[in-house]
Amino acid sequence: MEIYRVGRRRYGCFLETSRGTVYIAFRKPNDIYRKGKDGKFHNTISVSMEIGAAAWAIDETTLLMCRHRKIEIIGVWCKTLASCWVTRMDNYFDFRLCHMRDHTTRGGSRQRFLPLIHFRRCHWKPKI
Repeated sequence: MEIYRVGRRRYGCFLETSRGTVYIAFRKPNDIYRKGKDGKFHNTISVSMEIGAAAWAIDETTLLMCRHRKIEIIGVWCKTLASCWVTRMDNYFDFRLCHMRDHTTRGGSRQRFLPLIHFRRCHWKPKI
């Protein structure tokens, strides 16, 4: 297992599996993107999931690094929910499925958002 850090912050890790290397991003439930196509921010995750607005965000530099390392599966691990959402890497590069936000003007990075319906939820706790 290799931890992916930027400065002191841990963003995720690379796990070796029998099917190859998998990137797992570390997130909290509050990190679920909840802004719908109508431009409204939804207070609860369940409401945003009903209308299909709930999404996980991964920054573009991390996605490009994963593509360079030939990673096919990417996941998001939520420690407080003890679950992991897994999807194929190609889904983040399919612009029919995901959308992009540019936060560089506020000191952030470019993010790609993929709705939760394109993830498979696993109820397992990885040993990290």
